[in-house]
Amino acid sequence: MQNNALLLSFSGLNASDKTPSTDEVFSILDRVSKLVFSQIKALNIDALSYFKLVLSHSKISKKDKNFLINGCLWLDEIVRQNYQISFVNLRQNKQNRLLNLVIKEQD
Repeated sequence: MQNNALLLSFSGLNASDKTPSTDEVFSILDRVSKLVFSQIKALNIDALSYFKLVLSHSKISKKDKNFLINGCLWLDEIVRQNYQISFVNLRQNKQNRLLNLVIKEQD
């Protein structure tokens, strides 16, 4: 429940008509972590549980929580604008391409 309240406080950050649900944000975090860090799956690391802990922990700054959530909202908004579907429903090869573009742009 705490995670739902946290995400609802960021719902105004997304300019599109559809703000991802808490479950969708967690799905985005899970998918991105597995795509960016391919060894997560091979090593059976539960990154999603870690992200859930980070987003609910009182000692993690609001700024850091905002960074994670805003990143998910931003990715989802880009996909919705270009493909009219959510990031989690985008085919994996397109998710990979989008993330590679983002990584290259940051360099």
